[in-house]
Amino acid sequence: MISTREAQTSDYRQLMEIYHELDELHRLRHPELFQLPSGGVSRDKAYMESYLHDKNKHIVVAEMNNAIVGFAEAFVMHAHPFPIFRKRLWVQLDNLAVKKEHQQHGVGTLLLKSIMKWAKSKGIRRIELQVYAFNNNAEAFYKKNGFQELHKSMYFNL
Repeated sequence: MISTREAQTSDYRQLMEIYHELDELHRLRHPELFQLPSGGVSRDKAYMESYLHDKNKHIVVAEMNNAIVGFAEAFVMHAHPFPIFRKRLWVQLDNLAVKKEHQQHGVGTLLLKSIMKWAKSKGIRRIELQVYAFNNNAEAFYKKNGFQELHKSMYFNL
């Protein structure tokens, strides 16, 4: 059985294993943007602790048999104070990752529902995210869960 809960500092090592899998996917597809971190750790413990102690940030883990098999991290965003933009808050889903061997078993959906519950508890009714164009599986997952395309980022190398 899979359950979700808020992340704890003691989850750090297991979370780094999943971050490594996620980061490697991005590094292999976009080596011009991503690199292997020196020391092998892409996020130090202070990074995770900042999430755990900030009321506007949230990390939730999915656990099965006392092992973390996935996580989601999100934070509250505010619109820019330009006159054209409406004043609004939303939750930015920064990462949602499930270990490869546990994908396609509902883990991602449980994590997403947990982030939605957290957003609603803060009175926020919108979640936004970004997906790299190569990540067809993630895009399909979010569309299946009701997300709509908002904008595209493009680049040109000189």
